[in-house]
Order: sequence, then structure tokens, then C-alpha cells
Amino acid sequence: MKALDCISVENMRESDRMTIEKVVSGRTLMYRAAMGVFRAVNWHGEIVIAVGGGNNGGDGYALACILKRNNYTCRIVKLSKKLTDDSGFYAKLAESLGVPCEAYASERLPMQTSSSIVCSEQAFRALFVSRG
Repeated sequence: MKALDCISVENMRESDRMTIEKVVSGRTLMYRAAMGVFRAVNWHGEIVIAVGGGNNGGDGYALACILKRNNYTCRIVKLSKKLTDDSGFYAKLAESLGVPCEAYASERLPMQTSSSIVCSEQAFRALFVSRG
């Protein structure tokens, strides 16, 4: 069995829940996830962060905050209006830092090779796979 065979939506949710309950706050967990993405990517070109609802979207809002604080230009494309308390915290912070945020509209999402589109698997499917 490969390591990825052990990862499911259910056990990731349970892992997050237990981590938040026993180790760190949800906001801290979001920040750490966003910082991991920030450090792993060679950022250049236009950066668009597609965010869904809930805590996965919060990771994207937190990433936008980190990018902005490190002098990168990015914008957020919202696929959902739903926010948790923790994702709402980072959404408000991104807004206060001046990160542009807009509702999803297919004609405004760039597809040039110089663009970085960062999104969760669910957001990726909503944006690209469902288009056929």
C-alpha cells in the first residue's frame, strides 16, 4: 500500500479536527498550510488564488496574506461565499492588506503560462474538469 492510499477526505478531516482540538488553533493550522505552499512554489507572473468555501478556502486566503506581505502581487477568485470563523479571519485580513478579491467569472480567469493558479482539488474540478 502506498502512503497516499491511506489519505481520504474523512481521515484528513479527522486529523485536522484532532490537531485543532489538541495541538494548535484552526487559524494557526491554516497559516502553516499556506506557509508550506508559499515555501514550495517558485512564484512568478500573475498569481490567482481560487478559493472555495470553508477551511480549505481559508488556506487560500492565508496564502494571499503571506504573498502580499512578501511583496508578491496576487488576487483571489472566490468560488463560494461560505466562510468559517477561521477562513473569515484570513479573508478580512487579505482585504485589509489590499489583496483584490472577486467572484468567479470564467472570462476573467487567465490561462496564460505565466500565471500561477493555486487551488484545492475541489476548486480545480469546479474550474477545469467540469468544463469538459
